[in-house]
Amino acid sequence: MKKINLIIHAFAYIFGSFFIQGIRFLTLPFFSKIMQPSEYGLLSSYETWVSIMTILVGLQTAPTIDNAWVDYGERYVSDYVNKIKKAGMISASGFLLVSFVFRTYLERTFELPYLYLAAGILQCLFVYFMTLLITKYRLNGRAGLYLIYSIANSVLSIGLGMVFVYCMPADKHVGRILSSVIAAGLVGGIAAAAIVREFKKEKASLEISALRYALGLSFPLIFHAFGSIIMTKLDQMMLLKMAGRSTMGIYSYGTNFGHIIYVFVNACNLAYTPYYYRMKKEGEDAKIVRINRFYMKVLLSGLGGLVLLLPEIIYIMSGEAYYEAVYYAPLLALSFMINFLYTFPVNFEFYHKKTKYIAYATIGTGVMNVILNALLIPRFMGVGAALATLCSTFIQFLIHYAVAKYGIGGYEMKGREFAFPLFFIVLIAVLYYVWLDQTLVRIGLVAVLLLYVLWEVYRNRKTVSWLRQQ
Repeated sequence: MKKINLIIHAFAYIFGSFFIQGIRFLTLPFFSKIMQPSEYGLLSSYETWVSIMTILVGLQTAPTIDNAWVDYGERYVSDYVNKIKKAGMISASGFLLVSFVFRTYLERTFELPYLYLAAGILQCLFVYFMTLLITKYRLNGRAGLYLIYSIANSVLSIGLGMVFVYCMPADKHVGRILSSVIAAGLVGGIAAAAIVREFKKEKASLEISALRYALGLSFPLIFHAFGSIIMTKLDQMMLLKMAGRSTMGIYSYGTNFGHIIYVFVNACNLAYTPYYYRMKKEGEDAKIVRINRFYMKVLLSGLGGLVLLLPEIIYIMSGEAYYEAVYYAPLLALSFMINFLYTFPVNFEFYHKKTKYIAYATIGTGVMNVILNALLIPRFMGVGAALATLCSTFIQFLIHYAVAKYGIGGYEMKGREFAFPLFFIVLIAVLYYVWLDQTLVRIGLVAVLLLYVLWEVYRNRKTVSWLRQQ
């Protein structure tokens, strides 16, 4: 197994993720000024549909590439990827048929014509092809190709979206939908061709049924992914039905700012996971704990500073109709900070192939999220939806820690390792709302956090130097 330069690859994935997210944020003023909240609400409804179909198209087989890489080695990954791509083609065809049969119900639920819903399924198929390919590139340490595909899809989608939305005299959300479908079709089509080409070039064939292996691991992940949709998207659909398109549009617009945290966390975890697997395989639990402590301190401090600056970011990047997002965005951002802590036990569960526990936990907390949304949205509207997500994410973390510690056993992280990070997240929430109108105070706190990060990097310079050599 190749050694992975964790720091270089982490910066590559973070750069790529923030480049993509940066384009989204730089164009937010354009979309927020040219699109009404009600149009943004319909766009969010389409994105929720795409999120659901992303789970079903491919049946969550893409994440199993990590396991195949560990179990069978790098030389067989191309063959594995080429074989499991059939799962996307078969499932997309099936769901096009099913959605057509139930089109009347789906049109009423999502408030969109069936043509757009069908286009969403095709978009998901091409994104699935791209995901297969860039997952292979990530595991093979080919960060450059990973970035090229990811950035190309995002740049093309947003660039075409700006042109189409500007040219549309009405129903501007349609222009943004079309741009997403076209971009995914072009980049995903190239990715599908690359999968076949690389398979023919490498010629190493697995002596197993790749689809059976993939579905054995991925089936529980489908339920896990649905639970994640319930946690992150159902609140928007409930707001659409209970509070209207405009409220839902403002809330979903605010989720873009909370999503900054997710992008950073996900990029770091993409780089860290193969390295974590290698340390686990070599039995280096003490090293894992030491690195995790440093990792949590530095990342959470930086993310906390970002949360404290959200009011200024939102005011600069938004039209006046969307200013109310300052009350929603921090709660959602803090949810993603807790989600960062949840990645530690979940990586342990993935390593041990206990994906059924991941599914059980996510579905359970998803149901809890629905109940909390039903109770809080009528009273607090968008703030209630954000509070429901925050509470559910915290409970989800507790469940996964319990599963890793007691359900599977042998988990390297003790409960006290997470106590201060959780306290810090609560503290950031309190400081944000207490000093919401005190810009200078919050900027001062951000400066303190930045100094703390620099101190931690200096104090752990031997660990940083060691990581750079891996």
